[in-house]
Amino acid sequence: MNVFKINNKQRHQRRLFYAGLFAALLLSIASCKKTDDSPGDNGGNGDDAEASFIPESGRKYQYAVEMEDGSKGTETRWITGAKDSAGLRVYNLRTHLVYDDEQMDFNNGMYTADGKTFTRLVLPEKWNEVIDIFKAMEGVTVLEAAPIGFPVSQVMENAVKQGSKLTFAGPETQGMYLKYELKSSDTDVDLYEMTQSIKQHPGTVTKVETITVPAGTFTCSKFESGNDISSSTKINGNNVGGFDIHESLEVWVAHGVGVVKSISSTSTGMSTTVLQKIE
Repeated sequence: MNVFKINNKQRHQRRLFYAGLFAALLLSIASCKKTDDSPGDNGGNGDDAEASFIPESGRKYQYAVEMEDGSKGTETRWITGAKDSAGLRVYNLRTHLVYDDEQMDFNNGMYTADGKTFTRLVLPEKWNEVIDIFKAMEGVTVLEAAPIGFPVSQVMENAVKQGSKLTFAGPETQGMYLKYELKSSDTDVDLYEMTQSIKQHPGTVTKVETITVPAGTFTCSKFESGNDISSSTKINGNNVGGFDIHESLEVWVAHGVGVVKSISSTSTGMSTTVLQKIE
């Protein structure tokens, strides 16, 4: 029995698994942009631009996430605290995502200014965990691990009316880059490079709708926007895989609640996030 070949196969399987997890981190950045919850009147203030999309402190917003193939997940969002910075009150929005036995957490700073809500988008905390896993793998030497295009802020006009804008302040593309060596024998060493990126496009409110979800009935702005998601893997400088996907987004938000419902659609499937409960 060739022990080396068995171990090498196991390392290859682990490498593929964590490569998939690395890609999942990229997709989770897209979910970061859907974290604009808001305190206020619990149902919409028309074109009142003073009502922001920052969620009310002391409450938790629970969501169900369902994929087209029937797989499910959950999201919980809440404000953990606030501090003053450069004359602005900045709130920390915590998001806990559970999907397919994996858990991810995000902390996004939020503040309001000039009739707009700003949400700072960051890499999920899982990024550092994935890099640590690579570093601990037998035969792997991590040479470089770097985020791309941060910091960046999502900017959403507070007015609940048709034509309100969704834009971004900062680099137009975010993502991650990982380069590592894999020693497959005493003499063979392969160089791997993995790049994941997402380009987020501006959006607009296409209509104002009253919708009913398990958490209640809400008057919402329906924002429509999209992302271009890209992934590539190289071994010793040669392209060995990757994909390019366009994601279309529909997000319903209400003053005093934030995200009530969102739908993400790509050529490979669709996912829906729906507000289940506020407590």
